[in-house]
Formats: sequence, structure tokens, C-alpha cells
Amino acid sequence: MDKKQKILEESLELFRLSGFNAVGVDEIVTKSEVAKMTLYRYFKSKNNLIIEVLKSRGRWCFDQLESCILSQETPIKKVAALFKWHDNAVKDVCSSSDIFSAALLEFNSNNTEIFQAASNHKKRILECINNILKEEFPATEANNRAVAIFMLLEGASMLSLYSDHDESFFLAEKVALNMLSQ
Repeated sequence: MDKKQKILEESLELFRLSGFNAVGVDEIVTKSEVAKMTLYRYFKSKNNLIIEVLKSRGRWCFDQLESCILSQETPIKKVAALFKWHDNAVKDVCSSSDIFSAALLEFNSNNTEIFQAASNHKKRILECINNILKEEFPATEANNRAVAIFMLLEGASMLSLYSDHDESFFLAEKVALNMLSQ
């Protein structure tokens, strides 16, 4: 693994465990086993590093998610796969799939590039759901249902992260699939 990738991965882990603002550059370089100058060779600032962590994680998430969804034949099976993938991602300590929600909470101003990077990831998930549903429903109806499914997915993510409710994705998936069958 090259130094840039090592910095990205170690930063992701630190941000996931402690939050973005609580982690300093010194902690990142120590954990990554690189010099501060090396970090700044790859990233102009800590904010630039955070943006790159979010973009890198977003690419990884979508690569995994798309391969999971594309293996399904129907929109209903694709939506079910979406919920199952998110459930597994949230349960996997290393996945940090909801690093994006954490970024939205810590950088809650639309004017920051960090907020935009996290927001773009969430918008891309909504767009993915909308595209799945357009296979089955007219555009307006697909969009409305996609928003509802996205809210179920986000709610299940939050509930599973901050409580001991292990069935949040199962229950959200059940509601979503019931909505799609009507």
C-alpha cells in the first residue's frame, strides 16, 4: 500500500472512532507512520484530507453497492439488496459507511466543501434508488417512493448505530417492500 492510501485508510479509522474535529494532524501522521511533510505533499490541508477520505470511501461504497444491486433482476430485489448491503456495512466495524452522516453533522454548513462531499454521497444513494424505481414506476412516483425509501434507509442507519436495535434494517426493508408492492 502506498503512503497516500495508508494516510487515507488510517484517517478514515481515526475519524470514524473520534470524529473529524477531534482528530489532529499529528495523530494522523503518527497512526499513518509518515512525516507531516508527507501528509502535506498529498493533501493541502486537513480539510482537503477529509474531503479525499469521503470521496475515496464513497467510491468504495458505490463499487460494493452497485455490484450487489446489479446482481439482482427486479427492482424489488434490488431494493432488498440495498437494505441488506447497508445492514452489513453498518455492522462491519471497518466499513464506516455512515462516515458521511457524521461529516454532515460536524460540518453542517452548506458552504463547506466537506459538507458538499458528504451531501453528494447521500444524493447519489437517493439517485441510485430513484433509478432502480424508474424501472417499475413513472418518474414522479418513482421519485416520491425513492425519497421514502431513502428516509427508511437513513433512519435504519441511525437507529442501528445509536441503539441496540439489531432489526432496524430488516424492519425498514419490510416497510419499503410493502410500499413497492402497492
